[in-house]
Amino acid sequence: MAVIRKHQPLLDIVETVSEGGIPEIYYHRKCRSIFTMKKLLEKISQETAAENQQPGTARRFSIRQAPSTSTTYEQICIFCEKKSKYLKGTSNWEPLVQCLDLHANNSIRKKAVEKNDSKILAIVLCEIVAAEACYHGSCYRSYTRPDKSCTEMSGGSDESPEDEYACQESYTYQMLFDYIQSDVLENEKVVGLSEMTELLVSYLHSLGIKECKPSTKKHIRRNRQAEFGNVLRFENLLDNASVFLIPVKLTPLQVPRYVTALLLEKQDNMSQSSKITNIQQAAIDIREAIRSRDSRMSWPPRPSELNKGTLDIPQELTAFLYTLLTGNKEQSEGECHPKVQRLIKSFAQDFMFGVSRGKIKPPKQILLPYAVKTLTNNVELIQMLNGCGQGIAYSQLEEINTALCLQKMASKSEIPLPDNILPHVSTTLAWDNIDRLVSSKWNSTAG
Repeated sequence: MAVIRKHQPLLDIVETVSEGGIPEIYYHRKCRSIFTMKKLLEKISQETAAENQQPGTARRFSIRQAPSTSTTYEQICIFCEKKSKYLKGTSNWEPLVQCLDLHANNSIRKKAVEKNDSKILAIVLCEIVAAEACYHGSCYRSYTRPDKSCTEMSGGSDESPEDEYACQESYTYQMLFDYIQSDVLENEKVVGLSEMTELLVSYLHSLGIKECKPSTKKHIRRNRQAEFGNVLRFENLLDNASVFLIPVKLTPLQVPRYVTALLLEKQDNMSQSSKITNIQQAAIDIREAIRSRDSRMSWPPRPSELNKGTLDIPQELTAFLYTLLTGNKEQSEGECHPKVQRLIKSFAQDFMFGVSRGKIKPPKQILLPYAVKTLTNNVELIQMLNGCGQGIAYSQLEEINTALCLQKMASKSEIPLPDNILPHVSTTLAWDNIDRLVSSKWNSTAG
């Protein structure tokens, strides 16, 4: 068969296999049935004999592309061999559609066998989904239209939209019939009617129909009951409006098993949904607790406002972080590790700064950028901290510095002193004359 078809990959494998050896070859059953089809082999043999009788006439290849050994097809329509064309009656280009559905692959192969089209059969010998074959929607509809002669690929269809939709609808019903017969009945599956409806809509989309009419979904049960009345039952297995297709061959024990699996899956979905709902409600409660805090702060900020003891963390946020970090529901400050307390305060300040969108400025969001500026004087690091919600912006730091300078300039004291220096309180001061750039080997002149 490979010799008749002149299939070089198989011929190469045969040459490499020793006598009596079995080559490791994998194939699809449908591909093998098409490859070994007697009618096609006879036709190929007749064409080969005709070519040998007429040596002056050579086989004509397409001038649009050279023969390729690639595992993927060229980005052209497999029907009209054009990359682009106009939609009929419009000035718009019709885009190429890549074959992504195995049902489209099967429908093309089935129609090619009916038409005995050797060109398309040669293309669909391999899975055109894996080969990334492309086609125009109008070309696909024209080629796979049931009981209609194949029209010119460049011209499209002359039917009205209603007639074309009815034709595609009947074809999708036939595809759904094949699926139920080959998969549901053969494998004895219990399938929901909603799944059948979704599958029907996907078939229409693969044929280029973007919108499914309500009547198509409405009549799906009636049509299936008329076709499979003796082999399928349509019953409501649950307490809702869900209808399921049950093969008659199923034993009485298999149906309860499927119902039990459905109930367990439904219960898991409900429990998961309730968990998410509780988490969302907890997040809303914490958000409201943060937003209810007073965001007013003196300007410029005073040192007393930047102490750890002045931090007002909502009780809801503290309980949430404690449970999140420790896994315990009962909070005990005496038994809480100092590291956990430090992390709770750090994370709480980030939450408060982020939820309030910067209106609440905790001590961390002010002091951390100041420390980075003092150590590195790098503006980009401060902006990165601000982008991550770990500190205020660099422009706000400059505003605070300007406000502090103006405040000191407005004070009546001749010597500017920090606000935390109070009267009658012992204070230690340290100074150095390094600003005078004194240069000595042992720095003996330094004060």
